[in-house]
Parts: sequence; structure tokens; C-alpha cells
Amino acid sequence: MQLHDNLPGDENDHEGETGEDGCVTFNDIENDVGNDGLWEIFEVLQDGWEFESVSCEPDVTEGEVFYPEGRVGTNILIEGDVTCTFTNTHVVPPPPEDATISLTKIVCPEESDLPNWAGEDMIIDENTASDFLNENPQCNLEPDWQFQIRYWGPENVANDDDPNTPDPGGSFIGETGSPWETIPGATDSNGVLTTTFDTDDVWHFFVREVLKEGFIPFAAPENTESDVSAEMYCHSDVTNYDNWERVDEPAANLTYYCVAFNVPEEEEQPDTGSIELVKVWVGTAGSTTLNIGTTADGSDVDSEPLNAVAGTTGSNEVEVGTYYVSEADPGTNYTSSLSCINTSNDNAEVIVGEDNAVEVGADETVVCTFTNTLEDGTARIMVVKNTTDGDGAFQFTGSGVESGLELTTVDNTASSSFFDVFADLDGETYDVIETQQGNWTLMSVECVYDNESVGQDTENGEIVTVYPGDEVTCTFINDFTPPQTPTPECSDNGDNGDSEDSLADENDPGCHSDGNVNNSSSYDPNDDSESNESNQCSDGIDNTDNEDSLIDSDDPGCHTDGNVENLSSWDSNDNDETDTLSPSPDLPECSDDNDNDNDDVIDSADSGCHTDGDVDNSDSYDPNDNDEEDEGGGGGSSSSTSSGSRRRPLGQVLGAATDICNAVDTYMRRGYRNLQDEVQTLQNFLNSYLQSGLIVDGVYGPNTEAAVRIFQSARKDNVLKPWGLNLPTGIFYKTSLAEAKRLMCPDEFGNLPIPTDLIPWSANPAQVPPKA
Repeated sequence: MQLHDNLPGDENDHEGETGEDGCVTFNDIENDVGNDGLWEIFEVLQDGWEFESVSCEPDVTEGEVFYPEGRVGTNILIEGDVTCTFTNTHVVPPPPEDATISLTKIVCPEESDLPNWAGEDMIIDENTASDFLNENPQCNLEPDWQFQIRYWGPENVANDDDPNTPDPGGSFIGETGSPWETIPGATDSNGVLTTTFDTDDVWHFFVREVLKEGFIPFAAPENTESDVSAEMYCHSDVTNYDNWERVDEPAANLTYYCVAFNVPEEEEQPDTGSIELVKVWVGTAGSTTLNIGTTADGSDVDSEPLNAVAGTTGSNEVEVGTYYVSEADPGTNYTSSLSCINTSNDNAEVIVGEDNAVEVGADETVVCTFTNTLEDGTARIMVVKNTTDGDGAFQFTGSGVESGLELTTVDNTASSSFFDVFADLDGETYDVIETQQGNWTLMSVECVYDNESVGQDTENGEIVTVYPGDEVTCTFINDFTPPQTPTPECSDNGDNGDSEDSLADENDPGCHSDGNVNNSSSYDPNDDSESNESNQCSDGIDNTDNEDSLIDSDDPGCHTDGNVENLSSWDSNDNDETDTLSPSPDLPECSDDNDNDNDDVIDSADSGCHTDGDVDNSDSYDPNDNDEEDEGGGGGSSSSTSSGSRRRPLGQVLGAATDICNAVDTYMRRGYRNLQDEVQTLQNFLNSYLQSGLIVDGVYGPNTEAAVRIFQSARKDNVLKPWGLNLPTGIFYKTSLAEAKRLMCPDEFGNLPIPTDLIPWSANPAQVPPKA
């Protein structure tokens, strides 16, 4: 309640609220304030109450009731105490006329999950959404989804608003403008948004969802035939696949249900991925090239050469598809494996197909790895021979190598060959040695691997360590020094101590062909003997040698080969008719690979080397016969002397005369830890088969090695030729052992085949004895 004095200012104004008794009292009203006692009394109007009347006792009201600014009041004349009463009536509001709209948003994983209800005769009610979800558990209620609405009612008509409610289109993203309004808020965690409105003000309403990016659009109104669409239905509007729903004549106190369905758009899949090829070496690295191609063994995507290092092609962005990975041969002694993973998918394994085919998918990162592991294997030692001031043939040996090399230079042009040797992962050490010969000086030797010098110096060669797959080149350079011809005794200006005089050169009768020092024409300065005695082999007499009455060229003692039929072997300067041929360090004529009797056939092809003269009978071939001329088992000697003795014919072998057969069964070699009883068995065989005269001591020494060489030459077709060798080695190995067993025990091993697994001695450590 308010009491104002009708004067400017408010210093005499009063204001207060009624108490529980409905009264408020203003005291100490001053009437001498210049207003002639005229006051204004007001009631501030309250919601829910309606003003009825005001009266005062005594009746001091002046004028009409007025309503200034939410108040009701009248003028009163105060001359004493006054009681004024305001009467109000409580206003009861009419019952509400509101209706509710409940909007539910459902999202499914696939468009085929949506209901496709357009055109169905149905009402969307409070159970529609839950029933659908029960039947389609793969779908879910979607929070944070907005909707827009337009109400149409009498106010719109009064305002002459456009009755058309536009549809911005089925693919319109986001909120559209007027006349649409966005309903405050968004769907909750249960996918529901509600709003209310006064049905007195609304004749019908329109609803649309606020479509988000990344979800499929509505087909209509652009395409009214397709059912591949987002969907929305409200109450009885189950008509089209559009984003525009209408409900007419809504009634108060009802809830109208709308359900909107949608599906995420399929993300545009990238059409590229990447592929990388990696090389890993286990052990010494080799050399290779990594390739990635669109065809088997192709390299059109990437190619990366790697020389003794690990590496990678790096990542290559490629179109989705099939690619092929490969690597060039890394060399011998490597095992290779390939694995592929997808690093964009927790390193999941990628299947490698035929020809190393690999599938690269969209946005995938495929990394393939070739792993090469070095294994025990072989290495190569290349020997290069260079000479200066001449040409020659040179022999080379390698420790642990079964056969040597012979290199011949022509016109000072280098010659080369190689040893293939065993090498393990820890390395294997070999000596490469040149056999020295007269008039040649070894000037230098250098072994090189990968452009670097390797090895250690040793006498007449190098010591090198090789690993599997290595190729070491050793170059030997020799210089030729022409031989110095000694000055003959008859022109050396000295008496050479001949017993008959103290004379020298032209003064010595021994230097004259007629022994006459006074005959200058008979002086022979090239005579290398001042002795004036004639040599026994050219003196025209038999010099009482015990074995014959033969003279000069008719005496075998004057022939270097003991063969009087071979005039080229007569040595007229030989001064001893009695000498017999010493055992030759060389092979017998029937196993020396030479034509010794000038009949154009050699060794086993010469009838003189067969005890029965039959070259087609291999059993009658005698490799120890030292005279190719004798035929048919007649004259001639099979020994290396001129004694005339005959060795046991070839084929009469140890054990052949008895039922007991004792054959060797192991490989043997000089300088190795051979089994003593095996060596003794071999020595007995060689003594029986070749009459070698070996001491049976179980030691594989130089004499046994020499006898093995003779045996190998005698049986070279079965022993040497399978290896491609022409010269014997002295190593009792695969073919030698097999041939000996066939001869020693023909009943048991006569059909034993020639070995074909011709592994070099050095590469067969498991079967050969160790070094001594």
C-alpha cells in the first residue's frame, strides 16, 4: 500500500505491506505540508487478484478511482484518522490448454536396418520407438540431436503470415531460418527431446530434424520414388521419405510422438596404401637388389641395390591392389625368408601369396622383410698368374684342396683358375702356395677381397681366411731369369783337374778331337771335358760290364730309358756302360700318359701294356709295365728296372685266391689322422696289386702316397676322369676307395658304382679324417 502527499518529492510519502490481518497503518500524517490535506492512496495490483472497490471511513474520497502504472488508487482528504478499505476478488485461472511433442532420434548402422514405413496406415505412439529397438538391437538411441518446429494458428492469420511452411530439402544440413524455430535443447541420453505448446494458439504444427554432416539425407522431396533415405514420422503423418512432418488440430493434454531414423554415411575409403621392402642380414652381409613391382619379379614400383649392407626401399604410396616383392640372388650360402605385416593394424600378419604377391588395402601400411641368414658353405680362391720376361707353366697348391692348379702364361698374358673351398661362419684359413721352379723368381703375391688386401705372407704364397660366399683373388707375379750356360772346360782358362795332366784348354789333348795339341783345327772350345779319355758309351768297345757283351748304342746301359731300340735315348757322353736304369721318380711308361714307342697309342690303348696283348681286355692292362714295346705278354719288363722280372698281372688282387675278403673302408690322405689298420690294409693291397714293396707300417707316408698315385693313374678311367683330372693326386678318396674295393673284393663290391657325389675333400669335414 502507498500514501503520497500530492507534492513533488517523496519525503512525506508512506509505503507498507499488509500484515496477517490484512491491514497496514500509516501514522503521523502531517497536514500542513502545503497540500491542503489532499492525499493519494494506492494499492499495488497483484497477480491472481482482481480490484473490486475502495471506500474510506469517514468518507473522505475525492474524485474517481484511477490506475497508474500497475496500481489502483483514489484521492482522500485527511483531516484526522481515516480507515480506507480496498476490496479484491481472487481470480481462478482456467484449466491448461497445452499439448506435448515427444521427439525420438534413432541411428542404425546400415540403411537396410531402417523401417521403410512411408505409406503405412499407422500412428506413431509412445511404443513405436521401443518396439523398433527391441526388434533391431543393432540400432541405438542418439543423443544431442536437434529439431525445428513451426506452429500455425489464429495469431498467424491475424498477422497475415504466409501459410506456406517451406521444406528446405532432404539433404539440407543444419538449422534453417524463419518461419522455422529451433526447439530449445537437444535429445537427451535416451535420444528424446520434448516440448509443449498452447493448443488454443495452434491449429496445426510442422516438425523437421536438424540433419547433421556425415549422415544420409532424406530422399524427398527431390526423389519421391526411392526408399533409400533417412526417415521421420510424426503421429499420423507416415507418408513420405522427407524431413517435413505435419500434425493437424492438436488437442490439449495429449502427447504427439515423432521418431526420426538415420544412418551414418559410409566414409569415403581412401584408394591408396603404402608398401615398403626391408632387407635384414644375419651374419656377413651380401649384395642384392630389393624390388617392388606390379608383376612377378617386377621392379616398376621401386628398386634398391644394397651392397653388403642392410637397408630398405622406403615407403611407397601405391594404389590399392596386388604387388610383388623380390630380391636378387644374394649369393651362395644364404637361406632366405620373407614376412609381411600391416603396421597400420597392430602389425597384423599379411599373407604372402604365389610369386611373393602381397595385397595392399586402402590406407594400409604394408612392410615386408627379406631376412637372409649366412650358412656354412663354400668360398672361392681365384689364382691369377702373371709373368715378366717370359712364359711358363706354374703349379699351385692349396691346403685342404684335393687337386692343385697348373697355370700357363702365353706372351706374358695372365692366366687364372680357382679353388672352391669349404668355409664356415667363423672363417676357414687356407695356404695358397706356388711351386717354385728354376730360372723363375716370385716377385710378389697379393690376395684381394672386396678391393682390400687380405691374408698374411708365407713362403711362396699367402695365408687367407675366407667366409661363405667370399671370392678372394690372389695374384702371383714371377720374373724369368735366363739360365747361365757354364763355360766349357775346354775354354775356361783353367786346368779342370783331369788326372792325366796339368794342361788347360787348347793345350790339353783332351780338348782336341784327335788328341793332337799341335792341330789347331781339332781343338774344340765347346768340349766340356778336358779328359782325353773317350766315354764308354762312344768308345767302340765293350767295357766289361757284367750283364752283356754289347757296345755303345747297342748297350742298354748307354740309353737313358734302357731301350736299345730307341736311338733318341742313346747318351754317347755316358761314361758308364754298366749303369742300369734307376727307379724313375716318374710313372712307368704304361701309365705316364705318353707315347713311348712312337706307335701313336699310349698306356692302356697300347697292346704292349697288356699281359695278353689285348687292348680290349681291361683286366690284362699292367700300369706298372715300363716298356710299351713288348706285346702279347712276351718279352719286355713290367718293372722299372732292366732285370726282366714280371709283376703279377693286373687283376690278381689281394684276397682273390681265398674266401676271405678284407677291403678298406675309409678315406686316407698324407698329413691326416688316418686309421692305422686301414692304412695297413691299403699297403697290403698296393703291394699285392702293384708290387709296390711298401713297408706295412700303417703310416700313410710319401711312399704310400706315391704308390696311390701309380694306382690312380693305372685306374684313371674310374678314379681320375670322374673328377675331370688328368694327373693323380695321391689322396685316397671317393673314387679311389670305390675302385680299390671293387678290385679287392670283386664278389662283394664288383658292381659298386663310380661315386657321383664328388664333394671336394675340404668341403666334407664330416667324412674325412682331421689333420694330424
